[in-house]
Order: sequence, then C-alpha cells, then structure tokens
Amino acid sequence: MNTYQISITENLTKIFKTKKYSLPLNPNYGLSYDFIDKPFSKELESSIIAEIKEQIELFEPRVKITSIQILKEDANLIILINTNIRISL
Repeated sequence: MNTYQISITENLTKIFKTKKYSLPLNPNYGLSYDFIDKPFSKELESSIIAEIKEQIELFEPRVKITSIQILKEDANLIILINTNIRISL
C-alpha cells in the first residue's frame, strides 16, 4: 500500500470512527449514532447507506463509491464498500 492509499484509508477510518456532532468546528463530520440498537429494516439500511455515501462524498473526494452492501450476520452488521480511487496528477 502506498502513502496515497494509506492517507485515504486513515481518513475513511477517522470518518467512520467519529461521532457526528462531536467536533465543534465541523459538526457534520462523522457518522450518526442514531442507528445503534435500532431493529434492522430496509429503511434503516437505506439510511445507513445514504449517510456513508454523503460522508465519503463530502470528506474524502478522492474515493468514488461503486457500491455499498450491508449484510446481517446474527447480531452484527457487516458493511462492504466498493470504491475506485481518484488520482489527480
């Protein structure tokens, strides 16, 4: 993995681990915790996917999402994000 890919991975990790509204100077950065302990439904799945797309488009423009899948295994959700990386020369 080169430094460009490491930078993208680190930024995505920060986005996904930051609670929305926890950064006073950037309250829209991060993911909402509203999804925790909610019963899984198609509406919840759509909301999660929409929020992930929004965050990546806003805060990591080097990544273009090709698909997002949410799988439910027992009590866990597995989120698969397929992307293309934009390289500007």
